[in-house]
Formats: sequence, C-alpha cells, structure tokens
Amino acid sequence: MPNSDLLVASPPVSLSPQLVVRDGIPNSEFQRIEDRRRSNLLRGVQLKTRHEKFKKNRQNAEAALERSKRNEAWAKKELASFRSKMCKDEAEAQRMFGDVI
Repeated sequence: MPNSDLLVASPPVSLSPQLVVRDGIPNSEFQRIEDRRRSNLLRGVQLKTRHEKFKKNRQNAEAALERSKRNEAWAKKELASFRSKMCKDEAEAQRMFGDVI
C-alpha cells in the first residue's frame, strides 16, 4: 500500500521559473494572462467610475437647464408685469421698450 502522504498534490517543480506549468500553461503565459485580467478589471472599474461621473454631470446639466427655463419664464412674466404698470397700452409699450419680448 503506497504512503498516503505521497498522494497529496504538490506545487509544480521546475529548474527555471519560465518552465513552471500551471494547468498546462507555461508560467510566463500564465503571468501575462493574469496581468491582462487584472488590467481589464481595473479598466472596468475606471470605466464604471467615469460613467457614473458623466451620468452625474448630465443630471446636473439637465437640472441647470430646467432652472434656466423657469428663470426665463419668471423674467418674462416680471417684464410683462412691469410693462403693463408703466404703459397704458401695447402701442405705448412698443414705443417705450421696443420688441423686448
């Protein structure tokens, strides 16, 4: 009966690190694949972060546009109110202010 301790899997043994084989892949190729995998993971995180930043910027821009539209509507309303207080009719408003609105 063979010694059961000898049946335990052991790490690959080699004379040179370049010759070590993992799952049938030479160490240098395995390392290149691992480096590429890590790089891809990092790039994915960077892209996700960048996407979130762009998404937030877009939301801020849309909110600013909505505020601008509300402010424009308010300004037109205020100007119309001012013109109606200052002028008796539209003809006088045209003479005083021109075509402002």
